[in-house]
Amino acid sequence: SIYRILKLNTGEEIITRIQKRHNGKIYMETPMCFKTVLMSDPMTGIQREITILKDWVSYSTDKFIKIPEDIVVSYTKPMDEAVSLYEKEKEKKLKTKKREIKNMMI
Repeated sequence: SIYRILKLNTGEEIITRIQKRHNGKIYMETPMCFKTVLMSDPMTGIQREITILKDWVSYSTDKFIKIPEDIVVSYTKPMDEAVSLYEKEKEKKLKTKKREIKNMMI
């Protein structure tokens, strides 16, 4: 796989393609982080955990994001399911180019 899962010292796990490493920096392409959410089964009401991917940096048009290499604890190869979820999310992101940002009045 061309993708890697980066575990950061914040505890976050990011799936991305590393474009390059240069001067202590890592250039990541379209990084997304794993989130576990609880969903209730509509029939049984039983809650189960599902994993989703969210943009690591929201509302940015930058394709590459640069981070310091020293915040990365480990680099691992993702399992096939993670790769296919990531590719689906990237595809979805291309289709919904414009996200609506509303001013929330509190």
